Amino acid sequence: MHRAACGAVRVVTGDGLDKAVLGAAMQGQDLVYANLAGDGIDRQTKAVVAAMKSADVQRLIFIASLGIYVEPVGEFQQWSKAMIGEELKPFRRAADVVEAPGLDYT
Repeated sequence: MHRAACGAVRVVTGDGLDKAVLGAAMQGQDLVYANLAGDGIDRQTKAVVAAMKSADVQRLIFIASLGIYVEPVGEFQQWSKAMIGEELKPFRRAADVVEAPGLDYT
């Protein structure tokens, strides 16, 4: 998304593990959109959720990955598990953090 097209949306780019920066960015916000990437996505998710709780933000829009719920079926499921199954584990752990009680998430 181009910053000029954001209108009333506040875009924050930064270190997904820095709880202080995350907490400051979340003060007064209605919701958080987290589209995380890179190493430690599960740790980044924990930091985002902790910052949300400290800023009293309840609503989260979260992007994870295809395959963390074993939703592909048949041959594609077998291929997915064999080829990227290990890579999906941090995404599954991240989803577990998001799905824990206390958040309104999509």
